[in-house]
Amino acid sequence: MRKIKAEIFSLWCYELYRLSIANHFRNEIFWFPHNLDFRGRVYPIPPHFNHLGSDIARG
Repeated sequence: MRKIKAEIFSLWCYELYRLSIANHFRNEIFWFPHNLDFRGRVYPIPPHFNHLGSDIARG
């Protein structure tokens, strides 16, 4: 039970961090930088917000 509470708290802190970043940039235009590899694949650089993330990150 203690481990589950610790995991839930960790996830809650992470989501709160992402929401605070989103709140900071809410009225500004911002760009998502990407890397391109030698095969032509495109990978997002930002770890918290990108089109490959969770629903909250994409929203």
